[in-house]
Amino acid sequence: MEQNEPQGNTVALSSVRELTRIALFVSLLAVSGFLSFPLPFSPVPVTGQTIILNLIALTMKPKQAFKTMAVYIVAGAAGLPVFAKGSSGVGALMGPSGGYLWGFLLAAVCISVLKELIGRRGSFAAYFIVALAGIPCVYFLGVLQLALVTSLDFSGAFAAGALPFIPGDIFKCAVSAIIALSLEKALKR
Repeated sequence: MEQNEPQGNTVALSSVRELTRIALFVSLLAVSGFLSFPLPFSPVPVTGQTIILNLIALTMKPKQAFKTMAVYIVAGAAGLPVFAKGSSGVGALMGPSGGYLWGFLLAAVCISVLKELIGRRGSFAAYFIVALAGIPCVYFLGVLQLALVTSLDFSGAFAAGALPFIPGDIFKCAVSAIIALSLEKALKR
């Protein structure tokens, strides 16, 4: 019986670490949502959330990345002010920019799966390319919902909800790749 006890402690410790990481990343997503500014021609604000989304995906396994984004979305839907500019509620999920939140969930899993395929340790170039692969996930669902909720057609929604964000999101992918590699090194010490 004593032999099972250390294994049980290991499982409990692993669960505590996972829950702590999820809570930390959900908090970082919420804080990065306050780092936002509106664009006069788009109902979608520019936020720092893409960097945190990429960090989640590049530092967690796919199942953990999914759980993190699901907790974030449920927390926001329940009324906690975690979405961009402190917004929350089901209305935010169903509004013009709600598709981007669903895209975050899809992107986090896709990026994490791709990262697992390249191996646990990657290079800047590999992490950057993998992070770039998440952009179409976010844009597709975001632009689709933007078009459905507003009077914009798909090309107009793309022009307002994706096109102006591409340069910034490419930059954020580079920043998140650098930070993820640094985090990996720091955690291995």
